[in-house]
Amino acid sequence: ALSENDEYLFSAEDSRIIMWNLDLGKIERIIDQAVTCEDLACIGDKLLLGYRNGFKVLNTKTGQAERSLGVDLKLEEVKFCCLIANGEVLASVKEEKIFLWSTQKGNLVGEIRTKEEIASLACPARDSSVIFTGTKKGKIVAWSLSAPYNVLNLVEGHIRAVTDLVQHPTDSLLLSQSEDGEIKLWS
Repeated sequence: ALSENDEYLFSAEDSRIIMWNLDLGKIERIIDQAVTCEDLACIGDKLLLGYRNGFKVLNTKTGQAERSLGVDLKLEEVKFCCLIANGEVLASVKEEKIFLWSTQKGNLVGEIRTKEEIASLACPARDSSVIFTGTKKGKIVAWSLSAPYNVLNLVEGHIRAVTDLVQHPTDSLLLSQSEDGEIKLWS
């Protein structure tokens, strides 16, 4: 996960989160976790860790957990996650569903049912009204985050699963990677 100001890169290695200072080209902090991280997302001073059956929201300045979600919600295998609305909402994916959670209260605030299995997820840092999914069938879908959660745009840009989506933290650029071996830049 890349910080909004492009200053830090966060990577997961087993049960450790490594905070790289890109300006200095060195590791600034290592945060030890009790679980293996499946996905990372960063917005502002919050770092979201998605792990097998839950989430942790960490403060990037202190490395301390601000909130844990999921164990009490009986989540099963979180595959992708991202933060929305300055870290107040997090999105997670399981198969054909996107779940929206309040990071403050820990409750489910919305659910989007899709027609295809989701292979990747991206949340724009600057726009809290949309979320992007990549499907196993090679489509990229932009969803409205206002109920009733309609499809805003659908792009059939790949012929195989879209395995990764990355939204640039300050520009309106979306990068997609697919099992078809292609990486595409969208604006």
